[in-house]
Amino acid sequence: MLANAFRVNNIPDFNVMHYDFTIVPEVPSRVNRQVFAEMKRTGKFGDIAAVYDGNKNIYTPAKLPFPGESAAAKIFLADSDRAPKPGQEPRGRTFDVSIRLVAQVNLHQLGEFINSRSEASNNVLMAINALNVMIRNDAALLYPSRRASFYPPPREGEAPFLISGGLEMWGGYFTSIRPTVGKLIVNMDRTAMSFIMAGDLVNVATRFMKVRDPSDLARAVDRGRVQLERFVKGLQISTRSMAMQDGRSSQTKKFKIRALSREPANALRFEGDNGEQWTIQSYFQKIYNYTLRFPNLPCVQVTKKAWYPMEVCTVERGNKYTKKLNPDQVAEALKFTTQPPNRRLQLVREGLGYLGLTKSETLRKWQFGMEQTPLQVKARVLDPPALSFAK
Repeated sequence: MLANAFRVNNIPDFNVMHYDFTIVPEVPSRVNRQVFAEMKRTGKFGDIAAVYDGNKNIYTPAKLPFPGESAAAKIFLADSDRAPKPGQEPRGRTFDVSIRLVAQVNLHQLGEFINSRSEASNNVLMAINALNVMIRNDAALLYPSRRASFYPPPREGEAPFLISGGLEMWGGYFTSIRPTVGKLIVNMDRTAMSFIMAGDLVNVATRFMKVRDPSDLARAVDRGRVQLERFVKGLQISTRSMAMQDGRSSQTKKFKIRALSREPANALRFEGDNGEQWTIQSYFQKIYNYTLRFPNLPCVQVTKKAWYPMEVCTVERGNKYTKKLNPDQVAEALKFTTQPPNRRLQLVREGLGYLGLTKSETLRKWQFGMEQTPLQVKARVLDPPALSFAK
């Protein structure tokens, strides 16, 4: 029978360099990887295929091109959400990074252990960990992740699998290097994760509040504003580009939602540059000649002073939903995850390409090769147990 595993047919046989990697200030793993990717893009690692676990560890197949065994640098991450105006410096953040060689991991000993010529040791465990980081590296830089699982977005034109509460399900892939008797394998399986559905924020809120039509949303928000605010807070959104009265167009901008206003757009007031009083509704009417379709809905706060009507905001694809699903959502999600074995194996094989495990520069430079057909294993059908009942 076929197993959801792939044999490694070329195990690297060299010393892996293990570096401690520190980023100041501390930021989430997602930003850590952006800093690492920027270092690769700007040639800080030379031509060496460095791989990163998103936390504190970098592994390389050779020493990095530093004068000594450590280095420090300042890495600037430009704000990709806002293009700089002509003549202005790009906005962004600067990080202080330091990298220091802390160990060398002997991959040859891993091969000896697999072939029963060596006992398990800390070096063997370190070697397996380094190879795990290596096979996951390319996917980790491309897709949302959860531990050792990665979630490519639905294909272009492919309808997402929606469940109740404003969520959608994404299929993903789990990968892990496993030593077995006489061989090393890559175990790969299908996983699933819930995301906030992408699209118009009003539509997303409508599904979350369980109302049939956006025109009914205002009444639902009156009763459940706190619940809706908890749901949308932290979401990555983009704002619509709009034509202004002076002929210019506003830029599409990306933000993270900070809060939901207590007042609707037709009542939320602010003071303009010249001391004039505006509501969000009157501002959009005057500056953009745009009549709000849902002036009774609240606005979202995206900076200390900036508020946007919900209807000009779009939820970006890839906002992970980290809360526990309710029983109805679990039942709906099971319809997505339940697959017959042949379909599941087909999806696993497709995952090799998504995760860069067919061909990639990283695999080549690490001298790592794996078969592209699932592992065949012997199996037998067990006889059903005999039951005896007490009289």
